[in-house]
Amino acid sequence: FVNQGKAAIDPLNEVFFAEPMVVTKLLPKNFADRLRQAPEVLAATPFLLFRFKQSQNGHVFSVGGLDPANTAALKGTATTERDIVSGAFFRPADRKVVLVDASYALMWNLKVGSVVNIADTLYPVIGIVRPGARPVRADIYMNWPDAEDAINKRLKAPLQDEANIFLVESAGLQHHATAVKKVQSMMAGGIISAFNCSIPGVEVMGISARALKLIVGFVFLLVLLFAANSQWSAISERRHDIAILKAIGWKNACIFRQLMLESVIQAVVGCLAGSMTGYTIFLSIAPKLTKTTSIGLETGDIVLFMLVILSTFSILGVLAGLTPAFMAVKTSPAEVLRGN
Repeated sequence: FVNQGKAAIDPLNEVFFAEPMVVTKLLPKNFADRLRQAPEVLAATPFLLFRFKQSQNGHVFSVGGLDPANTAALKGTATTERDIVSGAFFRPADRKVVLVDASYALMWNLKVGSVVNIADTLYPVIGIVRPGARPVRADIYMNWPDAEDAINKRLKAPLQDEANIFLVESAGLQHHATAVKKVQSMMAGGIISAFNCSIPGVEVMGISARALKLIVGFVFLLVLLFAANSQWSAISERRHDIAILKAIGWKNACIFRQLMLESVIQAVVGCLAGSMTGYTIFLSIAPKLTKTTSIGLETGDIVLFMLVILSTFSILGVLAGLTPAFMAVKTSPAEVLRGN
């Protein structure tokens, strides 16, 4: 039901709605702040979805009002710059411009630079988007202030920081069901449309989370053993050199530090080379994937991700070099030189 006093001038054709054509009521925009407080919720943002009737030819179309700065909440629920197929996405400061859904643009032969009439005002099209399957979808998208102004022209009373839809992104697949339940409890009597297209491959293969952890642990153990074997082989080949250093007065601690430093440097250099190669491959295929697939790795997480990889494999390098280095410094130089 529409809030008292916020009915449209033409209630037969113009209304706040949600898919599939359900008439909705309005709630304060700051209700999104309450939704964000749930630990299972990654992000939440208000959204306006209103059905207009074109005054010129009478056709009905939908307008979505959004805040383009809330990319975390929009990426899996509405549209972001990754869905652009032509032109550019909104910047938060953009005004009096619109984005158009690709199917609507095709129907009305709209292109970047075309204009659309919304509430008897012309708006230039700056981008064409193809969001794919999302919980909310509009024919035309507007920056929040512009959508609010356009909708107010068709209401008997203006909006007062209100929204009819709240888009929520859960904190991950493992939290999705709990996030849905918590949102339902906070929106008693509201309509909740849960959408999840990210079914992991491990679920398809029937692998449990515990089994996956065991597999990952086994892989790390193999990496550690391979690195230790490589270190042992390298040190074994230099047993004669190490024995000479000890014979001329080098202390065990100094030799041990040298060997451990070598192990860490090899681990870090190898890790950097592998990480940069993987990231380069990711950048080359990301544009093709992100049109329809939600990618968990955001640009802002790259530095943290690289630091975690470097620290993890540096520790593995230290562990891999411990035993070979310890055995090397404990070997008697006389035995080694006598054996050669």
